[in-house]
Amino acid sequence: LVLVASTASAQEQITPAGPMPSYKGAWDLGIYPMTRNVTTDIGRRNKWGHGFTVLAGKHFTDVFSWEAGVSAGWIPQINRLTDMALNFLSPTFSIGVEPWHQRKLAPYILGGVSYEMYTFENHPANTDMHDLNFLDAHAGAGLRYRVAHNMALRMELNSEFGQGSPTYGAFMGLSFMKGLRRP
Repeated sequence: LVLVASTASAQEQITPAGPMPSYKGAWDLGIYPMTRNVTTDIGRRNKWGHGFTVLAGKHFTDVFSWEAGVSAGWIPQINRLTDMALNFLSPTFSIGVEPWHQRKLAPYILGGVSYEMYTFENHPANTDMHDLNFLDAHAGAGLRYRVAHNMALRMELNSEFGQGSPTYGAFMGLSFMKGLRRP
């Protein structure tokens, strides 16, 4: 994060069109492809799930925001009858902090809660699998690179940890901001 912060502080504070717009009161919306190293509590190690993360959040100041999201995906190494069957669902709620919001490239951190749900096919090869549901802490760090007035490329690494073994995930995609105020 120190490297990211120093890189961000070296960035220009203004775009070619002038200063960055204010985040205060703006909505942040996005649908992102994601990947997740799932918890070993399911009964198997080193399994990766793939799917999508849908996020909606609101900036209540330029620096602080809240965010609600849902990650859903499948674990292709486990599904045998239906390769695209949904294996996990994880709704989250987080508070985010983005102190360098005036930069074109801005790092952020977030923390909150998540509820992880895992389910598997009723298939003889999956007899060692465990369906799970548990409440966890959610934490993440990422970068937001402004590509337009109301659009940013967002990259995030995150984790759920607490009751079960930790899971780790990543996503990248475009974030759309509605309600930005011009400076």
